[in-house]
Amino acid sequence: MESTALKSGKLEDICTGVSVGNVCASSVCREISAISSQNLTPGLYVVATPIGHLGDITIRALCVLANVDKVYCENRRISEKLLVRYGILSNLKTYHEHNAARVRREILEEILSGSRIALISDAGTPAISDPGFKLVVAVIEAGGYVTSIPGPAAVTSALAISGISTDRFLFAGFLNSKSSARRKEVQLLANVPATLLFYEAPHRLSSMLADLSEFLGDRRAVLARELTKKYEECKRGRLTELLEWANKAQIRGEFTIVVAPPTIKEIDDDAIVKRLRYVLTTASPSKAAKQVAEEFGVSKKRTYSICLELKPHKD
Repeated sequence: MESTALKSGKLEDICTGVSVGNVCASSVCREISAISSQNLTPGLYVVATPIGHLGDITIRALCVLANVDKVYCENRRISEKLLVRYGILSNLKTYHEHNAARVRREILEEILSGSRIALISDAGTPAISDPGFKLVVAVIEAGGYVTSIPGPAAVTSALAISGISTDRFLFAGFLNSKSSARRKEVQLLANVPATLLFYEAPHRLSSMLADLSEFLGDRRAVLARELTKKYEECKRGRLTELLEWANKAQIRGEFTIVVAPPTIKEIDDDAIVKRLRYVLTTASPSKAAKQVAEEFGVSKKRTYSICLELKPHKD
């Protein structure tokens, strides 16, 4: 069965029963029909859209966008390109940082009145470094239905191709634009035992990299831009090397920055003993063990065991 709401381009070719590469046309059509036939629950649908390549939209996202009552976007011009490409004629409205307070109330009233509303951003997953977060909170607090239609996000796309540890990571988003505040934020992140990810605008990239290099050390890092697009680029190297490149290059486009976790330093017992001897002059063994454990980033059990050997009496 052909979905008339989604007739366009390659998707149209698939739905006419024509084979496209190794894609099974009938299977794709059945999936589109099955999803489109489901009744959408009144509520907010947080829909991820492509970060670059428009082909990255999911089948489920297309079906939801084609069947909700309204779609709220950041920039109508940008979102219309996506919707027109797939033949989706939705009631398109804007929701962005400049009108968020007013429009948020309108959206909430619509949802509580039984409407099905989709929220999309210019690129990627809404509510991630995005005013959509406050809308999600408002709907939840009002007892409304909220669900996610997952898909692309620059942060996970950059992490996946960075070649830097993915076992544990912290997404810090955009750091403060003011230098003094940004430097404090970076200092707080210095000892986080995880890969760090940031977003940054082109005109602040050099100053931001300088702060990262100063307070995080010369770690491995990746600068990713134009992800999934024709001119996708990843600059890899040490933070000092990337800073040198940024100072000379003509910077364009927003960047996703991936920074390797701190190197785990092996702390020997002699260093702990030396510090404990000093701290024990003014603190009990348990307090000294706790303080030194935090200073060296080791377990309190280890420092307390050493502490008892130095001063084997109870607190």
